[in-house]
Formats: sequence, structure tokens, C-alpha cells
Amino acid sequence: MGIEMNSAARSGRRFAAREDGAVTVDWVVLVSAMVGVAIMVLALVWQGSAAFAFRVNSEIEKIEVATSD
Repeated sequence: MGIEMNSAARSGRRFAAREDGAVTVDWVVLVSAMVGVAIMVLALVWQGSAAFAFRVNSEIEKIEVATSD
């Protein structure tokens, strides 16, 4: 496992250090794909949290508060 990690780290460093045109294009495509996935995940989390907040709000509104006269 350690050998694989060292090899992967070395490959990553070599990949980042190269400035060939093809490597630059690959890097741009890779980063844009990661940003796209992050945006999709954030949209899903946002929708889920908004729906949950709406349900919590509606339950809180149903609660009657007793007042002392």
C-alpha cells in the first residue's frame, strides 16, 4: 500500500510539474470536471437542506405556546 501511495504521489508531482500543452489541457479538463461535480453536489445538498428547513419551520409553527395571564 505504501509503495502504491508513493508511486501515485510521484506521478502526481510529475504531472503537476510538466507544462506541455497536452498536460495543460488535461489539467484544465480535470479541474473543470471536479468543479462541475462540486457544483452538482452543492445543489443537491442545498435542495435537501432547504426542504428540511421548510419541514422544521412548518412543525414549529404548529406548536402553541401557553401564556400566563
